[in-house]
Amino acid sequence: MRGASSRGAIDADEIRELRVRARDIGFSHYNLPRELGCADLPLLTQVAIEEQAGRATNGLGFVVADRGPRELVELATDDQLERWLRPVLRRETVESWAVTEPGAGSDVAGISATATRDGDDWVLDGEKWFVTGGDIAGVFVVLARAGDEEQALFLVSRDAPGLEIVRRPGFMHDPYIDGHVELRLTGCRVPDRDRLPAGDDAVRRWFTIERLMIAARCCGAASRLLELASEWAAG
Repeated sequence: MRGASSRGAIDADEIRELRVRARDIGFSHYNLPRELGCADLPLLTQVAIEEQAGRATNGLGFVVADRGPRELVELATDDQLERWLRPVLRRETVESWAVTEPGAGSDVAGISATATRDGDDWVLDGEKWFVTGGDIAGVFVVLARAGDEEQALFLVSRDAPGLEIVRRPGFMHDPYIDGHVELRLTGCRVPDRDRLPAGDDAVRRWFTIERLMIAARCCGAASRLLELASEWAAG
């Protein structure tokens, strides 16, 4: 990735080449069930892979630590699996979770985006921040409040009317292979069949795994930093 820092981004062709190489040696959707043609590796093995990936960079680590959307596969209806997730499993596109907001993050109880029922549709309104992979995603998994108490997840197409990518902020860890975009939903209409049959409980399950893998990558990065610092101090 020579020159990536000066460019401010990693070239898309370089990323595609690296992903093909990683997939050829088995690092592709390795957390998904065997019936989908994947390895279904144990969680401890996945953590070990993530830890080693973190020794490269947190960004490039995602090229090798290429976990698939297991939580969505387990949640989705058969119809949702065929229409939305099969393209992801075929690597034709990627999914991106849109949960965090200006006033709420991992504590999903504070989510303020709304979903209002209108006939056979839901109308979504709100903002979502730090939507990782949102710059390239074909489908967003949007959490919204469907009433005073209930929260719901919706599969929303990238080109859905009323969904707008407002901004791609810069971060200290750039260059990064995926952007963390900000979304705005304004009267975004989603059919009821694209509502997932689970809400905030599913998001908490997703957060649990994601935070575990982030911790593993950070451990890998920390161990490499200690090695580099020790070598420098000894030299």
